[in-house]
Amino acid sequence: MVKVSSPQNLESKFNEHLKLGCSPVAVKLFEKAEDLDKVVKRRPANKIAICQLFGQARFLNRMLSGTINELGECVIGAAAFGFVDYPKDVGEGKRMVGIYHATEGIGKKVFAEIPRFKAGTYQAMLAAPLHRCPIDPDVVIFFGNSAQMLRLIHGHVWKTGRRLEFSCVGEVVCADVVVGAMKMGKPSLSIPCNGSRILSAVQDTELMMGIPFKLMDEILEGLDATAKGGVRYPPAFQMVYLTPQPPVSHRIGH
Repeated sequence: MVKVSSPQNLESKFNEHLKLGCSPVAVKLFEKAEDLDKVVKRRPANKIAICQLFGQARFLNRMLSGTINELGECVIGAAAFGFVDYPKDVGEGKRMVGIYHATEGIGKKVFAEIPRFKAGTYQAMLAAPLHRCPIDPDVVIFFGNSAQMLRLIHGHVWKTGRRLEFSCVGEVVCADVVVGAMKMGKPSLSIPCNGSRILSAVQDTELMMGIPFKLMDEILEGLDATAKGGVRYPPAFQMVYLTPQPPVSHRIGH
């Protein structure tokens, strides 16, 4: 197994390559709520959705934790994380008919395939800026543009040679990037859902990638190696080497 560096050291190393606009978010799930209090006791000031917890971590530099009591405003996200089961109308595919899905059958199929843990698997979670996380997280979420995600893919492929498969239905991005990454044991890239845009200020230009923490050193090694090979962010525009063709009014001797 690849030795994993501490969360405190990793953020600056990744930022050297990615020039991130915000801190990656470290996420840790707890099977028992009482174990959470041993790590951090600070809770959100009011009941919120899980994606909002991520937003507070990356925009406000907060290390926060919660259970279903604090993180249950989006019950579909809470169900994906194993805090509760789907409400009956969600599991039967009824809730999103006419919104995201044409029929109950389509809705049932979609929610059956969204990555999720069995209800009761976990009771609590922590989210923190990566550099502030006091323990090794399960997953680290990166927010960035397509070129920054491309660099993370380069880091992933460097030693594995494995394609990064993309899978999403445009709903419940928190499930894709955390639950999906944990269950698959590999990076999970996704397009932010409407809820995350409305509730946690995810920008139009941003994608999200969840990376299992145990892979962070391996991907960092790939970023270092490919950078030495000349693949960097931001990319060097080849036009800067060419003789320009300015308007006639800007040419010497005009």
